[in-house]
Amino acid sequence: MKKKLTIALFILLISFISYKIYSNMFLKNENNLTFYGNIDTRTVNVGFRFLGKIENITKDEGEIVKKDEVLVKLDTASLEKSLEELNEKIFASKLELSKLQTGYRQEEILEAKAAMEEAIENLNKIKDTYNRQANLFKTKSTSEENFTISQLNYKQALATLDKAKALYELRKNGYRNEDIKIQESNLKSLEIQAEKIKIDLNDSVIKAPVNGVILTRFKEIGAITNAGESILEIAKTDEFWVRAYIDEKNLGNIRPGLKMSIQTDSRSENYEGVIGFISPVAEFTPKNIETQELRADLVYSFRVIVKNPDDKIRQGMPVTLKIAQNNANN
Repeated sequence: MKKKLTIALFILLISFISYKIYSNMFLKNENNLTFYGNIDTRTVNVGFRFLGKIENITKDEGEIVKKDEVLVKLDTASLEKSLEELNEKIFASKLELSKLQTGYRQEEILEAKAAMEEAIENLNKIKDTYNRQANLFKTKSTSEENFTISQLNYKQALATLDKAKALYELRKNGYRNEDIKIQESNLKSLEIQAEKIKIDLNDSVIKAPVNGVILTRFKEIGAITNAGESILEIAKTDEFWVRAYIDEKNLGNIRPGLKMSIQTDSRSENYEGVIGFISPVAEFTPKNIETQELRADLVYSFRVIVKNPDDKIRQGMPVTLKIAQNNANN
């Protein structure tokens, strides 16, 4: 029994020693890995969604910008003029709609009624003359010219009465609902146009969407910019990463969340980093990537997020990456 226990303990001891030797060799190999890459960051291109003339650009390449800081303004003279004209039309349209909704004043109704009664009285007189001329014309006691004139006068009096009756009915009953709805629609259309111009006026100023630095200035003051055309390119200054590459044989030594040490020439202390992404697809090694050993034909890209960026870090800066020591027991 003691012999079996001794053998079991011996096997466990050998296994433990083998594991430690393998672990130390593995970790030593892992921690000796060196990678090279360049600092990268996200960029934002800003521009207008409509055609316009640039009135002012407040920043130049290399200058720091703060979020919501005004960067570019368009000339808004034509927009302001259009809005002024539309506001005048809206005012007139509202007056017309109010008139339609309120209807006619009592004085206007009485005026139309008096005009209708006058037209009736005038028609009766002309009708008597017309009937008399018609009877005389039948007996050839009047000329054809006199009959024709009386006939025309009668028809004209009828037309005048019809017009007077229509005006009286309109003023008495008020405007039709169809007319009111048409005017309401016209007013709404004008208000929508005005609202669009107000939006354009508000959007004629570009504010910095992020904290950053101006990388590129594509346009100058006085230039015409088209819809969607870039005017400034801004690099974010609060989010940096390094893109590096690893060959297949060492791929198992890295993983998402692995802490990395990032060395630059700009300061003595290393930056802290963590692997955020490892590509699942192999690719040919980019020509601009340097390695200590002969480059493999196929590599995997991975991204290391810089955890403690400062004002010394710059986009495009070359860096050296090593696996951080505090990953040794992970």
